[in-house]
Amino acid sequence: MDDNNLKNVNENKAEENVVPGNYGECESNIVEYSGTIDASFLCKISDLPNSVVIQNFYVTGKNVGNKIYVTQRDGGNYYLNRCNITSNLQYLYANFQDRMRIENGGHGSTLDLDLNNNFVIGTCDNYVDGIHYSKDLGIVAYSTNGINNNSINRITGIECANHSGTNINNVTIKSVLAALTVNKKKILVYGRANQYAQFSIYDYDVFKAELSTSGKASFKNNGTLSKNCSFFATQKNSNVVAVNYFQGIALSNAVNNVHSIYIVSGNEGAGRELVITKLLANKNNETLTVSKSLKINLPYGNKSNNMILSTINYEIEGVHVIDESTLYVGISEAGVKGNKNNAYLLSISRSNF
Repeated sequence: MDDNNLKNVNENKAEENVVPGNYGECESNIVEYSGTIDASFLCKISDLPNSVVIQNFYVTGKNVGNKIYVTQRDGGNYYLNRCNITSNLQYLYANFQDRMRIENGGHGSTLDLDLNNNFVIGTCDNYVDGIHYSKDLGIVAYSTNGINNNSINRITGIECANHSGTNINNVTIKSVLAALTVNKKKILVYGRANQYAQFSIYDYDVFKAELSTSGKASFKNNGTLSKNCSFFATQKNSNVVAVNYFQGIALSNAVNNVHSIYIVSGNEGAGRELVITKLLANKNNETLTVSKSLKINLPYGNKSNNMILSTINYEIEGVHVIDESTLYVGISEAGVKGNKNNAYLLSISRSNF
């Protein structure tokens, strides 16, 4: 089922939740999940050098491709690990090959690849309340030599990522993430503060050009980006999806000028179930609607076939829209029983949304 059909299925329910406001303010939220969705085992990632959970992943190619990249945090820095994919004809495996260090990069929650094989990442460490976040976005080419935040072409002023290029809500963004559409034509810029989230969509080529012409660009008073902003909406207070244990965001291609946005959250080790929430970003009337939240059913197996074990807790880490029918999500082993040198990729059908 494509996005157009999904929109039709959820149209009546979605319209009940839409409350337009200044710059597409969203006044709806689904706190509890309304059902479950099955995930299929896709790939096991082994031998990661850092014994910490992954923060995000990227797969080169629709059907897993040749490489998998995953991020792992190291204080206010993080590593971008490149992994080779192998197969035993029944399951796919990915083993660590080499890595790139992002110095002073922050959390490592953003990871996407454009058509020029450059990564869109989060950068500029922002240490708030004992947690390292990224407060800027950057574009880098993969290199085992690594890179320092100061050398990254990046953009700041996320508070001003809107139609006016000003801080209209008087907030201080503590964390920023980004996601590209499957066709790489649009970029979602997602900013979070305490009890606040904002969603902005731009043409990726325009966004990239701003970073290319300046080592440190800004959304603030940026006329080019302000004019190019095709969507802006906010969530506030209890309406923020995944206030706690937010773990990733993805953006679909638009159908009838409506994008699907997917947010994943949860950490079983902390008693939070793994949930995926779909939102609809309607650029026709600039409204953001929460469509559905579903709890993920993990594909439990046994140790002999290297699948997911029911005796271990898992933390969800990252989500990507692969095509009109498929999502990939990443999970890491969590808790005292978890081996954090391992991670897994799962496949989820979009048709259930």
